[in-house]
Amino acid sequence: MLKAKDFGTALKRIKENPDNHGYSKEEYEAIIGLEKSLKELGESFHENARKWTESLQAGFKAVHFSINKFLEKLEETKFIVNDNWFISFNLIGSLSIKELVEMFYNRDEQKFQKFIFDAFPKQQERIFKEIRKIIPHREPLIAEIEKLYNNKYYASVIVLAYTQVDGICSENLGYGFFDTDNKTYDLKVSKLKPGDGLASKIAFQLKASKNEITRYVKKEIENRTFERDSYNRHLVLHGHSINYGSKINAMRAISLLDFICTLKSEGVITENV
Repeated sequence: MLKAKDFGTALKRIKENPDNHGYSKEEYEAIIGLEKSLKELGESFHENARKWTESLQAGFKAVHFSINKFLEKLEETKFIVNDNWFISFNLIGSLSIKELVEMFYNRDEQKFQKFIFDAFPKQQERIFKEIRKIIPHREPLIAEIEKLYNNKYYASVIVLAYTQVDGICSENLGYGFFDTDNKTYDLKVSKLKPGDGLASKIAFQLKASKNEITRYVKKEIENRTFERDSYNRHLVLHGHSINYGSKINAMRAISLLDFICTLKSEGVITENV
């Protein structure tokens, strides 16, 4: 099955060899269909659609992958990332072309969660493998997260994944992932700048202000207006939320851990010196 990470190479191959590209009819239609979808996204969500399409098409002609420009435009539109998720390129890059197109248009919260619910298990083994490779010194804890998930202890998965995310940032940045600015309450990590690597383009998600995982909730705690089924990190770890232990929330926490590890591997999260 043709994967999203191969899209740029595949499109270039078709353009250069229209009669002898070697793809099946189904693969050809999927590739051309995605190119069309990208153009439609530009027309619908960007004021300078013409310039964007031209730059995107120029990227298609490059020897190396065109999805680099594609992700840059996603940074501007924030179209692929649901407000309540941190999605790693490990998942995006592993999707088929058909699945990637489907993900574009799933802005509905329930549909998006269903999509992740179906897609995540297919990549679970690969995601944990990548996490282990990037933070080998935390192997016992990652193994425990995976074991807990497989045994359906979802509440424990969420707590342990959140603590590891905080720990990874603390040991590399000198402050935790969930630490906020004292005046604005924005995440300190939101000021990190993406590197040059392809996968680091996902770092724009750090600037999302509505994400339930990281949202500032102290006023809600003071007023006793918080939700007891919230997966918000503060509400979970401080014992305010008590009904957060669902499978989809465990996927959400593991996805965040994968997201942070990807940023570490790309040098966005660097050693604290």
